[in-house]
Amino acid sequence: MRENTSAMTLVMTVLIALTITLNPVLTPSQASVQRERVILSLPWKETSSTVNMAASVTEQPASENVKETEEKAQEDIQSAEILASRSGQAPARKAEPPKPSYSQEDLFWLAKEISSEAKGESLEGQIAVGAVVLNRVNDPRFPKTIKDVIFAKGQFDPVRYGTIEQEPVPSAMEAAKRVLEGENPVPGALYFYNPTIATDQWIRTLRVIKRIGNHVFAAR
Repeated sequence: MRENTSAMTLVMTVLIALTITLNPVLTPSQASVQRERVILSLPWKETSSTVNMAASVTEQPASENVKETEEKAQEDIQSAEILASRSGQAPARKAEPPKPSYSQEDLFWLAKEISSEAKGESLEGQIAVGAVVLNRVNDPRFPKTIKDVIFAKGQFDPVRYGTIEQEPVPSAMEAAKRVLEGENPVPGALYFYNPTIATDQWIRTLRVIKRIGNHVFAAR
């Protein structure tokens, strides 16, 4: 009878060891639960010494397998990083906002012109005044820079009277930015005037493109 019990104990130990080995990613606590399930399924009862003997067979391989799995995962990560560096792939970077296509000098002078000519107008009216300056820059009959257009002789009253040197109002800065970014409510307009105070009769003969607030925007 003792020989049969010993044989059964050996069989049970082997069964538990095989069960745990076939599940290499089991944690120690999960392996313990697995052993209990195998023992309860057997048709005979075993002593605690037998269970401990089975545990000694299975716990060491299970913990070693977990360690090996973690080491393998770390090796895979390192291999992927090496391959990426060899292939010339740069790490993903956060996209940077596009830089403005205009200079701070352009923004500065355009805002001053807008503020001097139209600081009492709506934002659309201020944008329209700035658009006239940029329309001139793009027209071959006028100078090629914003500052040169503004300071061209006899073209804008703020230059003539010195008000161009005043600090621009915030809305003029906003209007200037929007013009430089492409907003143009008066395409083709090269002139603007206030019909209630304008004394130049020639400017009244120009083709009217649009009226915004107190200003008429016109072209030849």
